[in-house]
Amino acid sequence: LDYFPSVKVEQALAAIEARAKERAETAVHSDRRRVSGTPVFKGSRVPIKTLFDYLAAGHSLDSFIYQFPTTQKEKAIAALEAAREYIEKVAYEEGLAG
Repeated sequence: LDYFPSVKVEQALAAIEARAKERAETAVHSDRRRVSGTPVFKGSRVPIKTLFDYLAAGHSLDSFIYQFPTTQKEKAIAALEAAREYIEKVAYEEGLAG
């Protein structure tokens, strides 16, 4: 925000949140009638959590896509970007509060 003094913090946070929501909506779906409401990649039954677990275990994104072919790489990237943006938003808010 130092580079854009005319942008208010609230505006920047709202933009980050909107972008994260948009990315998540393109990649993620949750329905109580499918996989008990667990958030999954759209068009699949693969839980989003599986991607994070897979990456945390040291596997690559390409390896994840190979193991779960019903998940499109673009959707996995969108989910990761949405998570990153959400984390950034929370960090900015905590920085403002503290």
